[in-house]
Amino acid sequence: MAEVMEALGLLGGAAAVVGALSAWIGKLWADRILSRESSEHQNRLKELESSLRHQVDAQLAQVNFELGTLKEKTLKAHADKLVCYGFAIDGVAKLLAEFSAFVNDVPGARSFDEAFVDFDSARIRAYGHMALVAPQSVMTAYDTLVEYFISVRNGEVQADWKKGRELALAWINAARTDMGVDPTPVRYEGTL
Repeated sequence: MAEVMEALGLLGGAAAVVGALSAWIGKLWADRILSRESSEHQNRLKELESSLRHQVDAQLAQVNFELGTLKEKTLKAHADKLVCYGFAIDGVAKLLAEFSAFVNDVPGARSFDEAFVDFDSARIRAYGHMALVAPQSVMTAYDTLVEYFISVRNGEVQADWKKGRELALAWINAARTDMGVDPTPVRYEGTL
């Protein structure tokens, strides 16, 4: 019986040694697997980061290109409007000067009919140019101004300098709003 106990004791000791070795080998093996998995995970993260960075850079380049194109178009449209409005303002300013001379009976002034003939040609060209770039609000204000001068020329309404100036300023303010200039309307604050 003592031999059986001794054999069992030896087996238990061997089992303890085998158990300890198994635990150590298992831990070593798990560390190696974990290290390999961690390395693979880090590599996948780097690949994903690189891929995402490339995608973001490509999208950012596309957005910058589109913004540049939009900026160019906007600046060109703004410049075109400035030229068209400037051309129209020149014609209206000349007519207003003639209108002022006519209303105030300035000696040697041309008749309003003569002045309007010169204006009529310029205003039709200006209308065509503005129609390409101006919103309806600007066109309507210009139409109202021109129709007033036509009505004066045709004798349908009495010539009134203040009314002509008021309509000219309404048109200029519509153009200013369209151009994004200070939205506060320009108004005549003189006494004449």
